[in-house]
Amino acid sequence: MLVAVGCGDDPPPTPGARVTFDDLCDAKYDLPDGSYGDAPRPRVTIDGYLVAPKMFSLCSKTCSFDLVESLDEGARSIRYSVMLGTEPNRLEPLPEKFDPTDFKLHTKDDQIVGFGDEVRLTGQRLGTSKDDDCQLYKVDLIEKP
Repeated sequence: MLVAVGCGDDPPPTPGARVTFDDLCDAKYDLPDGSYGDAPRPRVTIDGYLVAPKMFSLCSKTCSFDLVESLDEGARSIRYSVMLGTEPNRLEPLPEKFDPTDFKLHTKDDQIVGFGDEVRLTGQRLGTSKDDDCQLYKVDLIEKP
């Protein structure tokens, strides 16, 4: 008997529950009490605008930036983290001396988006409603709305 085992790529990432800046931190996305870091986190999808960071942190395999609700001064923001790479749904590695034009985020269709562009990001919701410290973790689906 011969059994074929597929050894292909991982399935493409799928969208999560659609959220807004108002309900990203809703309790329904909190992990159940007693859950630890190994519990699967809820997948969420949110629209916003890419902006340059006020403070830049060191990137290794991932990098974190802010997504804002609008391009208006003082708009609400959330943090998101994305993997580095040149393939779809990744951020091209940044040089040591970062310039805004170096920010090249690849969408699922391999289009390049940068600061000021509107995007739809999907990843895991990190944080809790109690602390109102929610962010998007391990973004793996980047789309243009």
